[in-house]
Amino acid sequence: MARRTRLSHADYTVGWICALSLEMAAAKLMLDEVHENLSSQPNDHNSYYFGNIGQHNIVLACLPHGEYGIASAATVATQLKSSFHSIRFGLMVGIGGGVPSEGDIRLGDVVVSRPTGAHGGVVQYDYGKALNEGVFQRTGMLNRPPQILLTSLNKVETNHMTEGSRVPRFLDDIKRKIPNYAANFARPTQADCLYMTGYDHAIPSSETCDGCDKTMDVQRANRKDNNPVIHYGVIASGNQVVKNSHLRDNLGRELGASCVEMEAAGLMNNYPCLVVRGICDYADSHKNKEWQRYAAAAAAAYTKELLLETPAIHIDQAQTVQEILYDSDIHRVEASEDEDGTSEDEDEESEEEESDGEILESRGNASSQRRDKCYNCWRYGHWRNQCPDLTCDRCGSLGHYATTCTRQQGICYKCGTWGHFAETCWIS
Repeated sequence: MARRTRLSHADYTVGWICALSLEMAAAKLMLDEVHENLSSQPNDHNSYYFGNIGQHNIVLACLPHGEYGIASAATVATQLKSSFHSIRFGLMVGIGGGVPSEGDIRLGDVVVSRPTGAHGGVVQYDYGKALNEGVFQRTGMLNRPPQILLTSLNKVETNHMTEGSRVPRFLDDIKRKIPNYAANFARPTQADCLYMTGYDHAIPSSETCDGCDKTMDVQRANRKDNNPVIHYGVIASGNQVVKNSHLRDNLGRELGASCVEMEAAGLMNNYPCLVVRGICDYADSHKNKEWQRYAAAAAAAYTKELLLETPAIHIDQAQTVQEILYDSDIHRVEASEDEDGTSEDEDEESEEEESDGEILESRGNASSQRRDKCYNCWRYGHWRNQCPDLTCDRCGSLGHYATTCTRQQGICYKCGTWGHFAETCWIS
């Protein structure tokens, strides 16, 4: 057996999170190569797989068994960030419930979070204030996906209009990779039935809809093929499993949601990411597990196509997740100070005390802007990709990125010494 590639923690730039083991299995099948495992960091209880898609080095993480929802997703992301400091963005990929009132969404299709005029792409629908007379007012705003992913997303959508999707091909590749187990991720033979809103599952103890009234099935036009269709829009996230067609349709009407799920809201403000969901049910009482594996594979296949359209050099030049969050905290503090009514005189005095001249104009001015800040040397006046002191995260030398490093010797991130890399370190 060929020896697997072994990299260091600093080499991984994409953090891919799943909620279920079947989602992680689908993600692993999309890797071009599976890398050798790395040792765990202190206080990191996640379990990881490592690999690459094209030039992107990816770390896969999964929520603990039985621990689903927003809080668990946030914990996994926090621990991942603490161990992998070079992560530029995250991906939350798996299954979700479709909202068919928002377009012709069917089982096996894929929904991708994309900002709309009112929302950043993901909405936590159960977070807010309970007012008088049963009125619920949603509060808070979740962040948009990283700009680099939104740019790639538009390119993929354009390619689909002119060249077609590569998702079917990536799904077919599963047969080649695991011929003995490929049936686990094949499109189910079970019919794709969408029942009218309000018609409940006839036999609650049954996993199938064999006993349900077929006259209550919504009649939909046949598609030209069974390939997954990609939808872009709002994903509604909350701390409960939705098995209610009325609630599902309300979320569609109120939020324009195309999908419902349970984890994404725990990530968006603390782990900049894109959410990709394969539709495995219609979030009603007829919900079952028959379509889960295929839907997970479809979502993972779309994510692979997205990454292959994302240039590695753009990721190298992007801020890390930790840097993005640091900047977000700074802006939040500045906004808070503005709201507190800090005077312009106080602002100017504070400005003079800042050695780097971080603020161009007084904080009392609503048009204040921050100078270009380099996250390589931490000085102001230029961006990271323009830094004269650009340092390779792999070998420690100046003038190039880790993804273009060709040196045979450098700093080992396992033992901390010069002369070799982690993959050849004597420490197991």
